[in-house]
Amino acid sequence: MAQQLQKPKGTRDFLPEDLELWQEVEAAFHEIAKRYGYGLIRTPVFEDVDLFARGIGEGTDVVSKELYVLKTGGERYALRPEQTASVVRAYLENGLHKSAPFSKFYYLGAQFRHERQQKNRYRQLYQAGVEALGSGDPLLDSEIIELGVKFLEGLGLTGLTVRLNTLGDSVSLERYRAALRQALEPHRAELGQDDQVRLERNVLRVLDSKDAKIKELLPSLPKITEFLSENDQAHYHDVKKALSIRGIAFDEDPWLVRGFDYYTGPVWEYFYKSFGQQDAIGAGGRYDDLVETLGGPPTPCVG
Repeated sequence: MAQQLQKPKGTRDFLPEDLELWQEVEAAFHEIAKRYGYGLIRTPVFEDVDLFARGIGEGTDVVSKELYVLKTGGERYALRPEQTASVVRAYLENGLHKSAPFSKFYYLGAQFRHERQQKNRYRQLYQAGVEALGSGDPLLDSEIIELGVKFLEGLGLTGLTVRLNTLGDSVSLERYRAALRQALEPHRAELGQDDQVRLERNVLRVLDSKDAKIKELLPSLPKITEFLSENDQAHYHDVKKALSIRGIAFDEDPWLVRGFDYYTGPVWEYFYKSFGQQDAIGAGGRYDDLVETLGGPPTPCVG
């Protein structure tokens, strides 16, 4: 008797009764994204590996551990693990940095990461997002944060928490990375193996560690706010002011970082406690260097 075939680990089947609710959620996101002036974009589900290595960062867990790499006929591609880098690639390749330097996009679709098997973590996952390219206005940061809150609350997720931090520009961030590495180095032997690797390759990720030793050390570690330039401080102040005017409550979290190297400036996450341990249900931030990293002109962006 032939062995019964099963779906790949970390994937799900969505049956008709599941997709009725799915379509309602998608329709709600289409509606709110268009209301805020974002236009729908679709990019390939696979891209050149170098797009993610250069864009997200080779030292990130997503690139170093979780990429699904395809090798066919001498070509080397990766299933997309996220979509911001793809949107920036499309913005440049289609000449929008010249014809429409200020562009606002939204998208919905599948992403792929070789995640460790655990509850509510899937290897084929689905994300909806927005990206605003071509403006450094802090009002855009607050607009996108508000859009996320309104969308999630519109789905009935009341009691959301927005956690907010800023990473500063690339100069401030590099100074902070050096100070953080210096503060952690005396404790290297006490860190777990993964955190020792992060200490070398991507020290900001140590702040996101679940290891008890890191949680013990946090109060003694330097904070990014100690390294911000005047421009960084002013931008962050204006984002917080705009959020207050919009009536969006937030908690500042000096240890909040994002898992991709392209983030600079304000970053945030949405938390919903009713989901239990996996309570982070959305995130975003500013990435003012990514367009230039991928070969374009200096272009401030947020999404």
